Amino acid sequence: MFYRENGQFKTTYRSDQQIFPILQDRIAILALLVLAFAVVPFAASSYQFSAILIPVVILSLVHHPFCNFIARGLRPQLPACRPLRAAPSA
Repeated sequence: MFYRENGQFKTTYRSDQQIFPILQDRIAILALLVLAFAVVPFAASSYQFSAILIPVVILSLVHHPFCNFIARGLRPQLPACRPLRAAPSA
């Protein structure tokens, strides 16, 4: 089994507490961001934007925890950003 952290030793507490402490993770996230912000806007067709990408972004933002904070600050009754609640027990 290969471990991603093998040979990557941290010398400070701050470097150990990074969001992506492993170099390969930082490179992968950077490549993903470049792909998302530099390649997709120029390579996607109008169909992909209107039928696939925009609905995916909207649905992912609806279930983001920060959405509740934004909804309460701007419009408290925004139905798309209401917190998910469990059904009341009888």
